[in-house]
Amino acid sequence: MTTHVMVVDDDALISAIVRQMLESAGYEVHTALSGQNCIEQLRSPFRGVILMDYAMPGMNGSETIKAISEEGLDKNCVIFMLTGMDEPPTDLQSSSERVLDYIRKPPTRDDLCARIEEAMSFLPPESE
Repeated sequence: MTTHVMVVDDDALISAIVRQMLESAGYEVHTALSGQNCIEQLRSPFRGVILMDYAMPGMNGSETIKAISEEGLDKNCVIFMLTGMDEPPTDLQSSSERVLDYIRKPPTRDDLCARIEEAMSFLPPESE
């Protein structure tokens, strides 16, 4: 079974680096350069792990998570915040039940892979 990971970050360089790290570990990686693009891709449908940046123009990470939840697109995914911030912003407290954990940038490949594998255990089984 292939593990899907969506990297949501407005910084194309960070998206490319994380994508390369994860693809070299055998994950199928999708990228979204905005919250809106993430939501559009989740409608396809998507099952896997989302690595969500917080600071993005337009919809920030918190707003994107809220929209994902309101559309019911979070049933088959686990969300991590991938952020350069030392402390999570206060508006993320309302999304805390939808975010498994915070991963500080820059992540290491081993840390990302371990967290993704752990996160997959939180997903409901795939329907046959």
